[in-house]
Amino acid sequence: MAALAQVANIMEKPPAAGKYAMIMQRLVAADNKVSLLRSLWLARLLVSIQLILAASNISSLDDIATMANSIVQVNNLAINFIAQSTKSRPADTTKILVDMHSCDMLADEVAALRSGVHGVLHPTAK
Repeated sequence: MAALAQVANIMEKPPAAGKYAMIMQRLVAADNKVSLLRSLWLARLLVSIQLILAASNISSLDDIATMANSIVQVNNLAINFIAQSTKSRPADTTKILVDMHSCDMLADEVAALRSGVHGVLHPTAK
């Protein structure tokens, strides 16, 4: 559509000579501008989004923008989910050390019970 606007005024008021050359020049210039804007816009996206878009066969800038928006939304959902799940984990090292100590105490109790059961099942002859 932008390319059509670039040549519309030439079609309405054509020059005396070189009308087709001027139309081609304007079309190429319009295409270069769109290509440059597309390249600049894509370069500003996260690398992960650039890779996904590069793997797609979408050529329309509108469709690429829609897909990029969808990727960003999914990415944000994943980041929020990870942030929420890490908040519920104990981050305090003191609590982790207490939990490790409790595990050690439980292991000692299990070993003592095992030894007691073994003594009951296999009494030594006196």
